[in-house]
Amino acid sequence: MWHCGCPFITEGNATSASGGSLSDVSVAKALSSDLSWHILDLLMSSELSALEIANALSAKPSLVKLHLRKLVEAGIVVSKENALPDGKTICIYRPTNDAKAVGFPPRNYQFLSDALIEGLIRSLGEDAARTILRDIGERAGEDTAHLLVSKTEVTKWDAKTYAEHFVKNFMSQMKTYPRIIELGNHHIVYEQANCVFLELGIKRPGLVCDVLDQAVRESIDRKLGANESIRLSCMGHGDPTCKYMIKWNSEPNKSVSNQSSQVKRYAEKRSKL
Repeated sequence: MWHCGCPFITEGNATSASGGSLSDVSVAKALSSDLSWHILDLLMSSELSALEIANALSAKPSLVKLHLRKLVEAGIVVSKENALPDGKTICIYRPTNDAKAVGFPPRNYQFLSDALIEGLIRSLGEDAARTILRDIGERAGEDTAHLLVSKTEVTKWDAKTYAEHFVKNFMSQMKTYPRIIELGNHHIVYEQANCVFLELGIKRPGLVCDVLDQAVRESIDRKLGANESIRLSCMGHGDPTCKYMIKWNSEPNKSVSNQSSQVKRYAEKRSKL
């Protein structure tokens, strides 16, 4: 029987490790070295013992065991005891389904997404592709907003709840590395150093950034009670970060009005492309 032990942790701990969601901290620690990834690469092809892994990678057995322990404790790898002819037992390791959930082995969804967009353009034309991507973005945004409302149980959204639940929590979980620049009673300005559509956006900013991503964000913001959603900068168009200003109701706030020059410059920049 497979379990997360042998001899690193007990089966009681194994249940929580493999039965629930993986801890970001434990996964990050377990996958913080190249050796851990090489170990996972081997285990994807075959169940192996620590010694077999060490021999295959020309690594010290003690070092391999250390990394296996971290992978087991993170719930990424499990082990079982196999009986040997001499009566002794040996631990054999394999990856769990959770190993695939944390992005191993790497998947090239970007290639598939790009192919689908290219197929839309060739089959239906760019105008029709824009319409379809806008509809996809709006539906995705609505689904995301409904998920946020369901998880947070927040029924009335404003700038502060938006900052707490959407920017700090949700966008951080999406690994966009958000940073709040301004936060008032009725507005928020934030930027993100990464974008889930970045590679596609750089290649097709007019479709991916200006249509798909914009539709997702406007739909989310609208469902969360915002009156206005403005993109101030965009990495797909060559800016260092993606920056957004979201407003609830009207607010004669000086700091918000100061952003108007950025909105104007951004619009002028996009019109020249």
